[in-house]
Amino acid sequence: LSRGTELVMMLATEQETQRASRFAQVKGWLGEHLASGYGPTGWTQEGNGYLGYAGGFLLPAIYALQSTGDTSLDAAFNAVQFWQLPLYAGAFDANQSSLQFGVGNHDIDNEGFTSAVLNAVPAEMLPYYQYFYDLHRGIHNPAADAQKFDNRRAGSTWALIYYPLNGQAQDPSDVLSPVLVDSEKGAYYFRDRWQDANDTLIFIGGDFKAYPRSWDEADAFALNLFAYGTRYIGGPGNSQNSDNFSTLLVNGQVGDNRSTGAPGFFTETPHGGYVIVEGGETYAGLGVEAAERHLWVDYSGDAGTVLLSTLDQLQDTDNNTYTWQLNLGLATDDGNIVATSGNDNGVPTFLLESQQGSYLKGWILEPSDASVLAGDPLQVITQGSNADIWTVMVVGTGVAPVAEVAGTGIDTVLTVGNARVYYDSASDRIIQESIDAITTLAGTTEADTLTGNAGRNILVGGAGQDLLTSGSGLDVFVYNSASEGGDTITDWTVDDLIQVSASGFGGGLVAGTPLQSGDPSATGTFVLGATPVGTSANFLYDNGVLSFDPDGTGTQGAVAIATLTGAPSLATQQIQVTN
Repeated sequence: LSRGTELVMMLATEQETQRASRFAQVKGWLGEHLASGYGPTGWTQEGNGYLGYAGGFLLPAIYALQSTGDTSLDAAFNAVQFWQLPLYAGAFDANQSSLQFGVGNHDIDNEGFTSAVLNAVPAEMLPYYQYFYDLHRGIHNPAADAQKFDNRRAGSTWALIYYPLNGQAQDPSDVLSPVLVDSEKGAYYFRDRWQDANDTLIFIGGDFKAYPRSWDEADAFALNLFAYGTRYIGGPGNSQNSDNFSTLLVNGQVGDNRSTGAPGFFTETPHGGYVIVEGGETYAGLGVEAAERHLWVDYSGDAGTVLLSTLDQLQDTDNNTYTWQLNLGLATDDGNIVATSGNDNGVPTFLLESQQGSYLKGWILEPSDASVLAGDPLQVITQGSNADIWTVMVVGTGVAPVAEVAGTGIDTVLTVGNARVYYDSASDRIIQESIDAITTLAGTTEADTLTGNAGRNILVGGAGQDLLTSGSGLDVFVYNSASEGGDTITDWTVDDLIQVSASGFGGGLVAGTPLQSGDPSATGTFVLGATPVGTSANFLYDNGVLSFDPDGTGTQGAVAIATLTGAPSLATQQIQVTN
């Protein structure tokens, strides 16, 4: 704030030469701020509000330097893609809300930042950011005209200067990933689409780094959810009251605001992803020997709506009270959300209902005897030294669904709509499968022709060079070993998956562990091209041919698994390693 303003004033009064020493000092401080204050996506530990507040001074300072031909801060500035975080965290309601983190409140301050960012978006991404901006701050937002275009602190000035008048806004929904990851600072954002206020936006914090000279909160395990114009799960803002956190409490306490979590696992799927955050310093400071939070997000619609699931795994030698907690709305209010508890076929439930007719419903699968306190905050409480707290949630409109239940506790299989959810102990993962007209087609040892239908299909060609056509659904092609390769897949799409057996393929593959993209990995690598890397398993995709090399640059050669007709795109996350 101060140094950005000072730099602009020095340039405006032509003092960069007369006071060269001070000018260099101010630039140095801004460079330090850029390097330490932000992750590569623009995430800052101070929160969503300060991102916009500080950015409204920082970005003009950088642009002012550039206008004089001074590019000394360009490298540090370009290392932060400031446009990415608003694109995933900004909602399209009249309040221009955003996902909440750090000490932030309800929005990314509308004081010029999101408008000034227009000048920093890469040309190939600008049509997508413009589309977002029009709905979040601009002409298509439902707010009154006087409240649009970063109306505070003369922020609209930057819209006047940088809005691309001749730009062609494009919907990013079918182009961009459904998840934005900052693996450096520890922040994960999920978004189902870019359409209107009914979009579903989800955040989980990892909080991998903390710096002392700024605001901070205990963001490890923190959840935030905004959907259907409602903030169902909110954060504490700058409150230190434990009731205002959406996280896991230990004996009623949250972690120290300067403590950090640690990375555990992440994989992206075509409709969401899976995150594991380790408790790190945050939960060690609360006296817990080991803690981790799993989050599974699925936007496929199998449950009739958006489905998410959390699993908290705790280990300790002492007896503790563990509280899985959601703060409804903001720290200052409950967003007029009505919270009730109930039971579906023996499973405890909670239901959060908004004034707009939408809901967030949750099932507490483990522990089956947990106490559910329906209020603000909503709490699921259990006691013990070791504990698992497993929830499944759906968000939607109308009447909340009733689930079918088989089994109990951690062995529960929950069916909601066309989604079947269960926990697989072998892989230590929450699993969600579609039961929407799944058809399994199995070949013989000969060359077979397998043709799926418009629903969901599992195609197992087996040995022989098979011709596989899956149909228009979200389909899975199964290979138990490399010897089953040589197939042709005629209609591959971005929604399809290839499943390979870790035991059958070998090469270091581990069930449930995603392939590394492009870089050598002991547990397998996916490479775009024909040149393997490392000495472990390589899946090579070149000109439409997917091949498998069990030892990378070793002596064994690659064998063709499948030829994808038309050489369509194939992403790392579309190859899944199973048992």
